[in-house]
Amino acid sequence: MNKDGVSVVVCCYNSEAIIRNTMEHLYAQHKANDVSVEIILVDNNSSDRTVAVAEEVAKTQNNKFPLRVVTEKEQGLSFARIRGIYESQYDYVLFCDDDNWLEENYITTAYSILSSNDEIGVLGGRGDAVSNISLPYWFYSYNNYYAVGVQDLFSGDVSYKGYVWGAGFMIKKQIAIQFLNNGFSFYCTGRKGDDLLAGEDAEICKWYLLAGKKLWYDESLRFKHFIPEKRLTKTYFKSLEKGINASLPLLAIYNDVISDIKATSKMKKRVFIKLIFDIFWSKLFYRADLYKLRYKLQRAYPRNKKLVVNTMYYDIFNAYLSLTKK
Repeated sequence: MNKDGVSVVVCCYNSEAIIRNTMEHLYAQHKANDVSVEIILVDNNSSDRTVAVAEEVAKTQNNKFPLRVVTEKEQGLSFARIRGIYESQYDYVLFCDDDNWLEENYITTAYSILSSNDEIGVLGGRGDAVSNISLPYWFYSYNNYYAVGVQDLFSGDVSYKGYVWGAGFMIKKQIAIQFLNNGFSFYCTGRKGDDLLAGEDAEICKWYLLAGKKLWYDESLRFKHFIPEKRLTKTYFKSLEKGINASLPLLAIYNDVISDIKATSKMKKRVFIKLIFDIFWSKLFYRADLYKLRYKLQRAYPRNKKLVVNTMYYDIFNAYLSLTKK
C-alpha cells in the first residue's frame, strides 16, 4: 500500500568522510506538517564507519526524520537504487547522493511540484559545486559531467534531453515498481565501488519516457555538490568521461524503442480517427501494431546473441509490451 510522503534514498559506499554533511543538510530540511519524510541509507558494502556516522547525526537531530539503514550486497549504484525503491514506503522517492547538500526547502518544494502534476515522472534540480580546494581552471568547461550547473535555460519540461541528473532527482515510485516488476533491469549498472561506470540514472529516466511521463527541471531546487580534491584531477575526469561515454550506446537503444513506439502511437491515432472505432478496438489495434512492428524488426534484424544491440532492443521492447498488456 502506497503512502503519501517522501522517501529520501542515500546510496553509500565507504562514505564516512562525506556523509556527515549530507545527513546534516537532510535533517535541516523544512518539515511540512502534511508531508511525511523518511531517510533510507543504502549501504553498498561499505567497510568504513559510514553507517555509524549517519546514525550519530540522526540521534543528534532527535530522529526528526526516521532513519533506516538497509544493506545491498550486490555491488553497483543501480542495485543500491533498486533496493532503495523497494524499501521505500512513500509515493515519492528522492535520491540524494552521499555528497549532495540539499537546500532547506528542497524536499517540500520537490514534493509540491511532483505531487501536483500527473504528467511529470522525474524531477531534477540545479547543482552548485563546492570543494575543499579551488576548482581547477578547466572545471566549468565540463561541469555537467559532475552534475553541476543548470540543466536547462528555463524551468520546465526537459524530456527532449532524455535525462535529468541522478543527483537530487525525485521520481514517482509506483511507475518504477511497475517497470521493475515487468522484467526491466539495468543495462547501465552505475558506479561499482571505485569504478566510474555511469548511466543508471539516465536509464531510469528512459523508463518514465516509455511510460509517457515528462522529465522536469526546476531552477528553484538547489543543492550543493561536494567534490573532493581527488575528483578534480584530469585522471579522474578522464575515467568519469569514459564511464559516461560507455553508457551512451546503450541509452541510444532506449531512444530507438521510444521513437518506434511513438511512431506506432501516431499510427493508432490515425486509424482511430479514420474508422471511428471505440476505445476497446482502438487499444486492440494499437497492440496489434506493436506486435507487427516487433515482427518487422525481427525480420529486418535477425536476432543474434552476439549482437548486443539487437538483443537489448528486443528485451526492452518485449518488457514494454508486457508492461502495457491489460
